[in-house]
Amino acid sequence: MKSLTREQLQARKEQAVRFTRDVLGDSERAEEIADESLEDYAERRRIQRVLPGFLPSRSPIFR
Repeated sequence: MKSLTREQLQARKEQAVRFTRDVLGDSERAEEIADESLEDYAERRRIQRVLPGFLPSRSPIFR
């Protein structure tokens, strides 16, 4: 599972919308992704949201 901040996750979602619309040519699916909540998008893509400045792999606790 990847760990991303809210801002990183939002950027990924926007990128997915553009890719689906512009490269795949699927405007309907792009709209579905755009309308999906950020939490639902993260769950579907198996991405964990973390607080800025705290990425589990960089925490001294996990070293």
